[in-house]
Amino acid sequence: MSNIVLPFKQKEIYLGLAEISGLLRVAKDVLEIEYKVKDTTLGLLDSSVKSCHIPLRILDSVELKEKWFSVRVELVFNRIPNLDNPFQLEENRLKLSVKKKHLDKAQAFRSKLMYEILELQLEHLDDEDEEPEYRLRKKRVTPRPKRPEETSEGGLKNMLRDSEK
Repeated sequence: MSNIVLPFKQKEIYLGLAEISGLLRVAKDVLEIEYKVKDTTLGLLDSSVKSCHIPLRILDSVELKEKWFSVRVELVFNRIPNLDNPFQLEENRLKLSVKKKHLDKAQAFRSKLMYEILELQLEHLDDEDEEPEYRLRKKRVTPRPKRPEETSEGGLKNMLRDSEK
């Protein structure tokens, strides 16, 4: 599968005075976000292109929610990511808006991203399964000597065994 680039927007930044537009891309073990911040009031202020990288190991899932004219992409984290200042994070979710015409691309992007996340989780599980050699060695257990009450010669009697006789 080729590298899918998904355009997005996040509105209502800085109390509605700005919006973020950018691109999402999956690279080796990271989610790359390239973005620009633009003011919404006059449209004069436009930042330079910035980027941030989110490790895939802190992503739990990606959800798509269809709206009337757009698709919402929700990235769900298991830890709070170290994002740059302008992004609005709600609890452990980063919500981004994608135009409805990019729905197919958003679904393909979600599939690719979830595939990469699950691959990382499987690798992590495989690493946990490999036990060090010292754990694999069997311990030598010396049998403890029997107590006199555990033998049939004397001591306490076994009621079931003695009742059959």
